[in-house]
Amino acid sequence: SESDWEAVCREVLCPERNAEALGRNFEQNAELRSGDFKPNAEPQVVPFLGIHPWAVLSAEEGWEERLEALLCRMPIAGVGEIGLDAWKPELQSDAAVCRQKTFFQRQLALAVELDRPVSIHCVRAWDHLWKLARPILAGKPIPLLFHAFSGSPQIVSQILQKEKWNAFFSIASFRFHPDRPKSRELLHAIPRERLLLETDAESAEEALSLETLCRNAAECLRIPESELSDRILKNVRLFFGR
Repeated sequence: SESDWEAVCREVLCPERNAEALGRNFEQNAELRSGDFKPNAEPQVVPFLGIHPWAVLSAEEGWEERLEALLCRMPIAGVGEIGLDAWKPELQSDAAVCRQKTFFQRQLALAVELDRPVSIHCVRAWDHLWKLARPILAGKPIPLLFHAFSGSPQIVSQILQKEKWNAFFSIASFRFHPDRPKSRELLHAIPRERLLLETDAESAEEALSLETLCRNAAECLRIPESELSDRILKNVRLFFGR
């Protein structure tokens, strides 16, 4: 049903708080219709529209047409989160995996057709993602954001060097632990020009943790916090094509 729509709006390009460029987001699971949105109503808010892999089992027929109508009405909107999830038990059956693949392929193809940035959710499903995304993204350098990325340095290398996708990797505050070698290794594996930071939070209070994340990441990289903040802002602009 239309209540399965997820609208993720990210505050970007805020000159007062550069380090919090991706700091505030919200998920709205109320019914969304094309008439609910005013194009460019808030120039600093970039909505991302799509069906999350957790919602594919309850989405009804006509979802693709409704999504395309919303995206056409909002030319600044991106597509997402979309993706694949092999972690949640209810999504592990053959039928659920097949449905996830279908939704991911169709939404990614729509993003390519409309030339929109994409936010991707991928959990323990990288082999499926390579096979599904390669033919769709071949020769199509749309910006991809691997949201709350927790993959390995090897996956970063494959995405950028082998697949040669126009990808960015967003580190989420709830996943980054500066005292853990795995977190530090992953942060160092992401090229600075491909790094983004996020909270993955649903409230303004939680979003304040972005400042701590930026500070911890800068310390881990051994660079000034202001330098990392400036770099993140540049990357935000690159991702959104501004």
